[in-house]
Amino acid sequence: MKTSLILVPFILFLCSCHTQNNPKYIGLEYGTLNLDNISFNENIDTLFSKIPYIRFTKTSNDLFRASNIDNDTLAFEYRVKKENQSKQLYYFLHEDLSDEMISFYSDKYKNLKAISFLISTKKKPIEIVDKIRKKYSDKEISLVPDKTLEMFNTKRLQWETDEKKFAINYSDTPVDGEFIIGLTIVKADIDPKEFPINNMVYESEICFDAKCKK
Repeated sequence: MKTSLILVPFILFLCSCHTQNNPKYIGLEYGTLNLDNISFNENIDTLFSKIPYIRFTKTSNDLFRASNIDNDTLAFEYRVKKENQSKQLYYFLHEDLSDEMISFYSDKYKNLKAISFLISTKKKPIEIVDKIRKKYSDKEISLVPDKTLEMFNTKRLQWETDEKKFAINYSDTPVDGEFIIGLTIVKADIDPKEFPINNMVYESEICFDAKCKK
C-alpha cells in the first residue's frame, strides 16, 4: 500500500510532463503547438476538433497529373480556416519559425504523416539554421547540390532522427526586405512510393534515397 501511494504521484508527474509537451487540440485557448514535438501518433481529427478547418482530398490524378491511373484517394491535407489562422497557434522549435498557414497531411486512413509551411521573416536564414543546428548538430545529412535550386540562389538542408525527417529551403537574397524559408517535416518511416509527399508540398522536398545524399 505504501509503495502504491509513492507511485501514484510519480505516475501523475510523468503524465503531466507528457501533456505539457503539446496541447491536445489546435486553438489559442489550448496553447501553442510545438511542431518539433509532434510524434505523428496524434489523432488528426482530434487535433483539429476544436477549431474551424478545411480538408483537401489528394487523389492519384492530383499528385501524378495522369488520367491513365485509378483516381484513388491517397492523402488528406488539413488547414485551419483563414479567419482562424494565427502565428500563435504553432511554431517549429523556435518562435522565429512560425506562420499563420500550416498544412498537415495524413494518409487516406487519417494517420498523420507530414507537416509543411512557408514563412517570410526579416531575420537572416542562417540565424534560424543555427538554432536548428544547436539542437540537431549530429543529425544533419549531406545533400547533393541541386542545380535547379542553385539557379534561384536557394539552399536546402535536411536533418534526420529516429522519429522524423525535416528539410528547409531558404535563400540568402531577400524579397521585399524579407527572407523566404520553407519547412517540411515527415514521419521517419514514411514510404514516398505509398505516400508521395514531395508531390504535395512546394515548401521543401525531402530527400529519401542515396541519389540525393552525399
